[in-house]
Amino acid sequence: MKKNKIKVLVLLDLKSNTDEIVNYTVKLSKLIDANFEFFSVKKPTEVVNTDSQLSAMRAINRDCAETNNEIKNIVSFFIGLSIFHSPEFF
Repeated sequence: MKKNKIKVLVLLDLKSNTDEIVNYTVKLSKLIDANFEFFSVKKPTEVVNTDSQLSAMRAINRDCAETNNEIKNIVSFFIGLSIFHSPEFF
């Protein structure tokens, strides 16, 4: 029977100490042989600056992609890869 890997969920605000948190998470996941996922939440008013629903959806999608790329870049730096590939990353 295959044992399930430990999963570590890390909540980020991407404002302070993000590098330290990611570095610690990568080290911890290697130490205990765990998978890790990052989750970041922002206030809607930080992302959407318009009343138009279509513009709001575009802003949310754009911000989601930018945040995803920012987290991938930080993580890839700490795990020593040039590009972090994972379909279930975010």
